[in-house]
Amino acid sequence: MSVTKVQKILFLQGCMLVCAACGKEETDAPLPYVNVNVPFNINMPPYNIYLDLWPSAMKMPWERIGYNGNGLFLVRQAETHFQAYDATCTRNIAHHIVALTLEKFEYIAHCPHPGCGAQYNLLHGGYETGGQFRLQEYRVTYNPATKQGSITN
Repeated sequence: MSVTKVQKILFLQGCMLVCAACGKEETDAPLPYVNVNVPFNINMPPYNIYLDLWPSAMKMPWERIGYNGNGLFLVRQAETHFQAYDATCTRNIAHHIVALTLEKFEYIAHCPHPGCGAQYNLLHGGYETGGQFRLQEYRVTYNPATKQGSITN
């Protein structure tokens, strides 16, 4: 029995699909939906301190925003390019719901939960080092003329 050209092509396509599925180690965060609608102004404190230069990142100063009220991270990638992430650790959401910490002028968010130790790179898509889930990302709109923006779902 000989292998036809069509069978070879189908076999190769199947292999490519399997390889593509295996390569995707990290997925979107498993957090439930929470409504987010937060304005910001780069001319006002604390934004003008933490986000004056780029790249830069800060934890939003308000209480009770994001999942479980853990807060949001606002990241300035370039002059007019911003990203926002939920500040909830996504490593083991079924067992602990922990707000991540961010030291001043750092780009790596840390989970303070004992035994977790997850770290998320805010400059590279909110992915966890060696983890399965990335941080929940929110939509950011920004007007460079007014230096005002908003973070929404």
